[in-house]
This record gives sequence, structure tokens and C-alpha cells, in this order.
Amino acid sequence: MKYAIFVNDFAILEFMASKHVSVKTNLRMALWLLRSAITLFPHSDLWVIGIIELKRFARARWWSRAPFLPIPGTRYWEFRMESIYGDPKAMPSGRDLIEFLEWCLEIR
Repeated sequence: MKYAIFVNDFAILEFMASKHVSVKTNLRMALWLLRSAITLFPHSDLWVIGIIELKRFARARWWSRAPFLPIPGTRYWEFRMESIYGDPKAMPSGRDLIEFLEWCLEIR
């Protein structure tokens, strides 16, 4: 019986640790979203395409989970950052964002 409690406690701690990593990544993405909005502010020609792309990258039902922002899922975001920058914890620069949105506008 004690063993079962220990296993359950370990599973709870493991679950909490995985949630902590997710919360930390979500906070980093939320701050990046704010920084991106500030970077994008003077580029009014990219606002509409920025909103379209934000909607495309946002996780499903983003309004039902904290931080209640249209940010991508943690695993998807880390995969994209590793494939682009070689580091899953990387964050795109403001210039990269502007270039990406200009490219999206160009191919439409």
C-alpha cells in the first residue's frame, strides 16, 4: 500500500514538473507575443497578415486554457524553433518576424 502511494506521489510530482515546464514556455511565448506586437506596431501594412498568421499558429481552443492568448502549442513551437534556429528554446527576433510577414504577404 505504501508503495502505491509512493508511485502515485512520484507520478503527481512528474506531472507537476511537466506542467511547470509548459507554463514557463507559455510565459516566454506570451512575452514574445507582446514584444512582437510592439515591433509590428509601426508596420501597419503587416497588421492584417500578422493577425492571419497568428490565427494559423495558435493552438486549438486557445481561449479555454491559460495564458488565454493565441500562442502555438508548446511542442509545436519548440519543434519549429529547433528546425529554424537549432535550439528549441530560441525566440525569433523582431527582424525575423517582419521578414516572415513580408514573405507571407508576398506569396498571397
